[in-house]
Amino acid sequence: MCINKRKAMIKSGVTLIELIATLAILSIVLVAAYSISFFGSKSFNDDGIKSDIQTNLRDASQYITKEMRYCSNVTILDSVPSTFDTGKEYIYVNSDGVLMHCKGGVPTRLPASISSKVKAKLQFEKRDYETLYFKIPGEQGNQKYTLDSVVKLLNICDKVIYGPLNGVAVCYTPGKDLIDKRNTKAVKSIEISAAKDYVLIGEPELLLSANVLPADAPNKNIGWFVDDESLAIIEKIEPYGARLKPITTSAAVVKVYAVAMDDSGVVSQPYIVNIKDTVISETKYVINFNTDRVRKGTTVDLSFNVEPNALISNIKWELISGPGEITPPINTKTISLYAYKGTQGQKIKLRVSFYIDGKLYSKEQIINITS
Repeated sequence: MCINKRKAMIKSGVTLIELIATLAILSIVLVAAYSISFFGSKSFNDDGIKSDIQTNLRDASQYITKEMRYCSNVTILDSVPSTFDTGKEYIYVNSDGVLMHCKGGVPTRLPASISSKVKAKLQFEKRDYETLYFKIPGEQGNQKYTLDSVVKLLNICDKVIYGPLNGVAVCYTPGKDLIDKRNTKAVKSIEISAAKDYVLIGEPELLLSANVLPADAPNKNIGWFVDDESLAIIEKIEPYGARLKPITTSAAVVKVYAVAMDDSGVVSQPYIVNIKDTVISETKYVINFNTDRVRKGTTVDLSFNVEPNALISNIKWELISGPGEITPPINTKTISLYAYKGTQGQKIKLRVSFYIDGKLYSKEQIINITS
């Protein structure tokens, strides 16, 4: 009787071979499903990135065409000049792959709402005395796209395009038609404002607005962009507003710009927004440093104090810029600051941050290097 029960239990169970076979089949199915899902998602993301690149380069192409069509003379340059003639204008790509337009000796980001994530190059070629060909290769991540375009120069002087056959930048003088378009009630200035100059990590948004002048400009349409889209994104609110949304998980500083979408190409001064993890009280505590100078080739002890006195934790020093070194950078109120030799007249910029009662405080200090 016991033997029969054991046989029945064995017959009703699963053998090791059956279990291994089932797991093997299940693994194959799961791997296949994951592969399909992964490659489908990757393909969808790649298509989206490529579409963004195409849109950005198309906007840049339209801007360059509009600028060049009515210029009075053109010179192709085989390199980006280190200094700019204030009487001429330039279009080029800087060392960070950002399309730039220099007017009056002041370089600004190409006002065509180009995403900072798209790294571009620029190539010019003259085909004849009135035809300028240009190519804009762009890439974002592992996606690349190249846009080719040709512009007829309708107002060219002397029937000649100066410079080499090929180049990476162009120098030109805006023609009368383009100047007239810019000056006919064109936008002259844009000023950005907001209720505060910071936004907390985790807050949904910071609302900004722009004052576009003159008030009777026929086209007061504006665009918005930030200097680093890895820290925050900005969305336009009609007609002259925007919402800034932080996406970073740590404290940072982001610059916000507004750009006129008429023929003026006016770009606002940057509006500085601090992205903070907690509210910083600006009035409760006063932060003072013991010195603002250091001799070249020497070390100085740099410290700070807080008034009124308080319990400080998580101290962090940062060397933002300048020819020097600091040690140690954390958990001490006093550090050693060394200024490199031969750097007299230069400046070192530092920042110290710390917590009091769970709130973050910080202050920057400029250190002058003396002889």
